[in-house]
Amino acid sequence: MRSELKELREHLQRTVASQVELIFNILGDLEVDSRFTVLEQKVDVFAKELNDLIGERVAHFTKWEVQQHKDLKGQVMELQEELAACKKELARAMRQGCIAMQPREKKMQKPRSYDRMREARRPYTDACDIKTWEKFKRELKRQLYPESIKDMVMINLRRLRQKGSICKYVREYSTLMLEIPEMSER
Repeated sequence: MRSELKELREHLQRTVASQVELIFNILGDLEVDSRFTVLEQKVDVFAKELNDLIGERVAHFTKWEVQQHKDLKGQVMELQEELAACKKELARAMRQGCIAMQPREKKMQKPRSYDRMREARRPYTDACDIKTWEKFKRELKRQLYPESIKDMVMINLRRLRQKGSICKYVREYSTLMLEIPEMSER
């Protein structure tokens, strides 16, 4: 009897242990399932909050972008008005003759057979009267003759005025006098 009782007790302990193990496994599965459910709920809440935050930021950015567009459009309109006013003022000044438009390119005399290329052998005439070496030498001597120098110095003497110190005036006067040939004899 004792041995049967012992066997029964061991059998019951094994059965209870297996049942407890089975219950813990079921509860463990339930806990894992409930944990997943809780995690899924938290993820859904966070996803909703994130979507709301993204929506707010997109709306804020869109408002900012629209405001920037309006500001830039206003600035462009102001600049266009200023440009129109400047154009009108420029046209008025040109009509009155206050501003003369300068030609961008200087008009020069073109050779008869102008083919848009210059050759080194063909001279490019530019309203110059001196054609020969002799004329050049004569013109150079004419400009540097003592009479011409004397006339130029006399003109400069007439224009000479005392603007600064006397020392400066005397220095300018003496340099002009030394340029006149034979002035020391007079």
